[in-house]
Amino acid sequence: MASKPDPPTQASMAKALNVSQQVVSYQLKHMLKKKCHKKPKCHHLNERWMQIRRQRSWPLYKLLRKDRWLKFITTDEGWIYLIPMLNPKFNILAVTRTGET
Repeated sequence: MASKPDPPTQASMAKALNVSQQVVSYQLKHMLKKKCHKKPKCHHLNERWMQIRRQRSWPLYKLLRKDRWLKFITTDEGWIYLIPMLNPKFNILAVTRTGET
C-alpha cells in the first residue's frame, strides 16, 4: 500500500488493516523507512465565495479596462521611495505624471 505513487492516508490504511494509526505510523517509519508528509489540501471554492468573486471582479474590470490601468499606482510603486529610510536625512520626493517635482 505504501509503495504506490499516491498512497492512502495512514488513517485509511489503519482502517483497512484493522489496526491503530500509531501502528501504521511506526511501521512506515521504522520498518519500511518511509518518510511521512502531509498531503496538500485541494483548493475548494464554495458557492458563497464564487458569488463574492463575481461581485468584486466586475467593478474592478470596469476600472481597469482599456488603458485605464496605466493611471493606477500600486502599493509596490509607492513603497519604492520608502526603502532608503536607513538614512535619517532622506527626503521623500513626489514626482507628478508629467515628470515635474
